[in-house]
Amino acid sequence: MSVVLNELSACDLDPKEMVKLSQRAENEFMGMNCGIMDQFAVGMGKKDMAVFLNCKTLEYEYVPLELKDCRLVIANTNKRRSLTDSKYNQRRAECEEAVKYLNRELNIQCLGDLSVEDFESHSHLIPDAVISKRAEHIVRENKRVLTATDCLKEGNLDDFGKLMNESHASLRDLYEVTGFELDTLVEEAWKLEGVIGSRMTGAGFGGCTVSIVKEETLPLFREKVGNGYRNATGLTADFYIAETGDGKVFPRETIREAQKIAADITPELLESLDYAVQNASELYDEESDYFLHTYAMFLLAEFREKKAFTKLIAFLRLPEEHIEFILGDRLTEDFSTLLCSTFDGESLQMLKDIIEDRELFEYARSSAIRAYELLYWEGFVSQEEIIEFYRSLINDELVPDESHFATALVDSIINLRFTQMIPEVCFLYDNECVDTFICGRYDSFIDDMYSDKNYRRDKPYINDTIKDMEWWASFEDDGKKNTASA
Repeated sequence: MSVVLNELSACDLDPKEMVKLSQRAENEFMGMNCGIMDQFAVGMGKKDMAVFLNCKTLEYEYVPLELKDCRLVIANTNKRRSLTDSKYNQRRAECEEAVKYLNRELNIQCLGDLSVEDFESHSHLIPDAVISKRAEHIVRENKRVLTATDCLKEGNLDDFGKLMNESHASLRDLYEVTGFELDTLVEEAWKLEGVIGSRMTGAGFGGCTVSIVKEETLPLFREKVGNGYRNATGLTADFYIAETGDGKVFPRETIREAQKIAADITPELLESLDYAVQNASELYDEESDYFLHTYAMFLLAEFREKKAFTKLIAFLRLPEEHIEFILGDRLTEDFSTLLCSTFDGESLQMLKDIIEDRELFEYARSSAIRAYELLYWEGFVSQEEIIEFYRSLINDELVPDESHFATALVDSIINLRFTQMIPEVCFLYDNECVDTFICGRYDSFIDDMYSDKNYRRDKPYINDTIKDMEWWASFEDDGKKNTASA
């Protein structure tokens, strides 16, 4: 969005200023108290380089990333984690609490100001064992980053890989943001000779790992890590060979022109949705890079095109592997908002049918739950109706044990502050149906239910395709071509 505003307003901001604006938008408007690393990597990345960044001062240095006979491999756990805010806000609050304790004797602004030796000699000031663990991870991780930078400058990839492994262990044991799926992927990678290093990447609690793997080991890596992960978790991981780069250009101008001629292009956009659903099997088998349907979804949502609602519903009835391929992370990141934006005011039962159908992919049903909640917020569903429906899902045993769907349902109930449903939520917790990484522990969810803060975490509408799609801006050139054809 900062790029869009910069172009429209002719502000002539440099990339670093736009990075700072993007972080501010996350902090103040999205409710995510994130740092600046992701935005900086997107805005300031450079091919064949790592970025050594001081997040406090924004001083940075490009460090050569010489992989030689190795490749970067991204492994996706395919465990969704986007039903609610990640634990980022909570971890950051814990670190800020640690700074308060340490400042009884020190004068620091953040944990990054501490050396390992300073922390060890003052850690007794932190009375809470959990907060102390969080602080220890940050301090030791900063030290690892400094050492890792030296390793890259020296071309010492082996020691760099060992630091990756140490980082994951610390994220697992001290910061506690990994989870069974990420740990399994990493531990399976560690077993293989030819894996230089492996660790989680991103916010944790699902998502992806990044590994440095010798090129000759790549086929074995995919086979052994994939099989070990599937046997342990029942999930199928996806593997991607990644490269560093300067990034790809989001086709703003093409989309901006499309926004001006909504009536003219709407029929073709609707057809692209039909095409993707009707040809999902072929697109999947061919590993097609077809992308027009994605642009179409966002544009039709921006246009409030009610004919798109039933077509979007059709995506949720596709087989699991086709949904994963056609929608990817958009299923849990944006799809509920797309549904709300195109809701026709008449087809609520179609959405409820998705939610109730236990034969469907549970992530599709979870996305429908989020859309149903948004429609409640927007006045399409009464409180009595939504409570009655949620209770029927539990009473009719439509919630499988330990399922993503059960967690989505509980997350929605907590989010809506339906205190009259506390007994039902307790029942699901008691029967271990709930992922506590997402919804919090049993002893904390009731406090959340009675909190004065009204969480409305998902925005209900797509208002600007450019703004909302730039999150998916790492598109192939074919995506731009598909958009231009519309």
